[in-house]
Amino acid sequence: MKKIILISAAVAVVVFSGIGSWFLLKPSEADRKFEKCKNKVLNRLKSPSTTVFGEYQKTKRKKEKFHDGSEYDFERFYFDADAQNSFGVPLRSHWECTINYKNNKIDWVSVEKK
Repeated sequence: MKKIILISAAVAVVVFSGIGSWFLLKPSEADRKFEKCKNKVLNRLKSPSTTVFGEYQKTKRKKEKFHDGSEYDFERFYFDADAQNSFGVPLRSHWECTINYKNNKIDWVSVEKK
């Protein structure tokens, strides 16, 4: 009986520590959005496999009216990326990523080199 209790306790510890680890390591919503920005940047680089991204700065979500009268919510991420150019020379570039929302869902993501 003691053996069954010890085995059950060991299994419970393993299961709950795994679940706890998942919650601790789960990426934040901002990190998931930043992944979308990084993917857009990688598509524009000559050597995407050499890219190392720096930490990002994020703005709060804001509303903006466009010239056609439509309104969008948006937020921006600012970050650096180090990558090699076509000659193999490492360069640092500064990026701005804009995420636009329509009906509370991501409508489009754009990146601009600064």
